[in-house]
Amino acid sequence: MSTDAGGTIYAYQIDKSGKAQAIGWHEIRNWKPENGYYWLVSRPDGAETRRWLQSESGLEPEVVNTLFSNDNRPQSIFSNTGTLIALRAVNQSVSDENDDELTCVNIWVDNSRIITIRTRKILACDDVRNEIKEGEIPRDTGELFSRLVDRIMIRLAPFTSRIDHELDLLEDKILLSPTTGNSHHELSVMRHRIITARRFLVPQHGVLSSLYSDRAFWLSDPCKRQLREANSHINRAIEDINACREHAALLQDEIMARMDRSMNRTMKIVAVFTAFLLPMNAVTSLLGTNIEGIPGQAGTNAPYGFLFECLGLFLLMVVSYFVFKKLKWFDED
Repeated sequence: MSTDAGGTIYAYQIDKSGKAQAIGWHEIRNWKPENGYYWLVSRPDGAETRRWLQSESGLEPEVVNTLFSNDNRPQSIFSNTGTLIALRAVNQSVSDENDDELTCVNIWVDNSRIITIRTRKILACDDVRNEIKEGEIPRDTGELFSRLVDRIMIRLAPFTSRIDHELDLLEDKILLSPTTGNSHHELSVMRHRIITARRFLVPQHGVLSSLYSDRAFWLSDPCKRQLREANSHINRAIEDINACREHAALLQDEIMARMDRSMNRTMKIVAVFTAFLLPMNAVTSLLGTNIEGIPGQAGTNAPYGFLFECLGLFLLMVVSYFVFKKLKWFDED
């Protein structure tokens, strides 16, 4: 089974003797539980996969619709026939420009089959596929699922390390640059990535915890222990993401402090310029008043009018000083 217009990628059947072989739609349609179990990996845009799931798979319509959804939050839905698990996976491939995006992976698991629908290529699926080709055959669907989840969760560590490294580079850029420049926008993008990652990783921890229960009848005790180990990877990833969030908040405070200092420098220049012009403005204002007694004025009948005005203004300044002093406007914060 190869990549085609139907969107199917590959499928494997593992028989009772532990032998695995690649199969196609003919084998899937004629599959019987006594033949063992099979693993199908496809995309949401797989037309042939959609037709088979809707008409021949025997799954409920709600399950099929959830399998083909590309924006599911991590969740687990249990039923008497199997379990639907929605997870988020991350790739770290150099060739993929969007390798830091969390990809939706929807999985249906029961005793006889495991169906994986993912929106983009998942390197964890390729890891398990290569192990099968090399002869490391999972005994049942529970072992295959736990192995797949383990490979997905292991890749979270490079993902969080990459975010932390990019934050360190951005911090160096902010501290060494005299101005904030485009750092504010870059930090906003980083904070959005961190928030998005945390939004999916936190509930994903709860999803794996729910699989420890007896409702996941297709999981053996060794598989549950492997899932607990995989869940520990999520715990560490969540701790790293929380640390990155605090780091980003500190960088945001540093940018805001720099903007405040820049604004204060600008206001200081304005204040100095205003103080420089204030004496000249005060003199011209006084000499421009419509009152008698201004020095040099000819023909005045009230020679002390200008003096009274100056004394009144001085008295107003004294009153203002004590009012401001009472309001503590001169005190430093």
